Amino acid sequence: MEKIGKLVEVDPFVEGLVATGLVYIDSCKELRLLTENCQCMSVPGVGFVGADNKTGKLTRWLERRLGKKIENVLHVKFK
Repeated sequence: MEKIGKLVEVDPFVEGLVATGLVYIDSCKELRLLTENCQCMSVPGVGFVGADNKTGKLTRWLERRLGKKIENVLHVKFK
C-alpha cells in the first residue's frame, strides 16, 4: 500500500473497490474477495472492468463487445 499511496489516495481507492461489490474489508482490515472467480480486464473504449466470471457472463459480454470469440485468455489464479 505504500507504493500505491504515492500514486493515488488510498482511502477513496479502497472505498471504490468495496463499492463494486466484489470485495469487502474483514475484521482484520484486510481486503477480501466476495466472488469465486473474480476477473479484471482492460476493454478498449471502456477501460478496466471487473466481475465474477464463474458462469462466463463477463467473457460472453466481452465477446459481444469485441465481436469475436475469445480463444487464448490468460488465467492467473491467486491462492
